[in-house]
Amino acid sequence: MSGGFILLHRKLMLHWLYESERPFTKREAWIDLLFLAAYKVHSRELDGKLANLEVGDIPTSMQQLAGRWHWTWRRVRTFLKTLENDGMIRIVKHTHNSTILKLNNYAYYQLKTEGQDTTTNIATSTLTRSPNSRASSRTYKKKGANKEKQKNNDGDFLDDDAWMKGALGYGDS
Repeated sequence: MSGGFILLHRKLMLHWLYESERPFTKREAWIDLLFLAAYKVHSRELDGKLANLEVGDIPTSMQQLAGRWHWTWRRVRTFLKTLENDGMIRIVKHTHNSTILKLNNYAYYQLKTEGQDTTTNIATSTLTRSPNSRASSRTYKKKGANKEKQKNNDGDFLDDDAWMKGALGYGDS
């Protein structure tokens, strides 16, 4: 099965299978960022300064992530820069010791209207990809409507699965 998506509850982070003393893989670190992202707009104090967090924001620090993932500070920084260069996140310095990571397209995939199935809640939106990615943009409409396909950098049309793999960071590279 390669179509659609699933919702994972944040309580999974408390399960014994999730807790491990071994270093995270890059995939596990990416999924961990998805778990840590704000699911609603709110304010929070970070290092004595108020931070207004949007959906998809992660208030954190390199040291915090290094501890969670059992990585070095340098490996965390390199990984986050790679995600940023691929257009998956934006890194915003909040204070000297704290950073806000902004997950691109988080709200697009995670938000749902009360009482409505997530698969039917995909409103018309344009997703913009980094110049290094296979597709420059796609337009999605509500379920059942025609999907507008655009050419990738090679002039070939991409199918939904190929684009999605690239968007989620696990495509053929």
